[in-house]
Amino acid sequence: MTPLRLPAGRIPKTKDFSRTIADEVVVSQRVKDAFEECGVSGANFATVVSTSRSKGFVEGRYQFEATEAAAEVAPPTVSGNKPSDLDTEGEYRCARCGLLGLNLLSELSVTRASVLDLDVQATRAYVGLRSGLLRPRQVVLVSPKVYRLAKEMKLKGVAFEIAYLV
Repeated sequence: MTPLRLPAGRIPKTKDFSRTIADEVVVSQRVKDAFEECGVSGANFATVVSTSRSKGFVEGRYQFEATEAAAEVAPPTVSGNKPSDLDTEGEYRCARCGLLGLNLLSELSVTRASVLDLDVQATRAYVGLRSGLLRPRQVVLVSPKVYRLAKEMKLKGVAFEIAYLV
């Protein structure tokens, strides 16, 4: 795959984490350095290429990805279109390709046996919409070590939710 291509001027400079419309995650140099210094495992930082006239790499910005996607989503996780529409017809679900649905409507639960001994990993299943450039995304899981690091450094642009091991 090729590097992520973005207009450099459109990447927020005041945030450590930002997301594109297609759900790619871009992080600052500060995040990359902190993760490497603390020995965070399971995270990959790929270069971002500018689509502006300079056409070089975007300095100090990296695409953030989990290196492993092994966590199995388990009940009681609920997905659907919106709280009043659980997508009973399966319009946005596909068991064959691992698409859970359009949105997560509950807190995430994953099987304990499927969680690897990494600080960053993703679910095997996807959530979201497939339309044009938009693609469903995996849910990224982080360890308490990463959560504490983000809180201590006051990283901007990132939010956390609880995931349960079942």
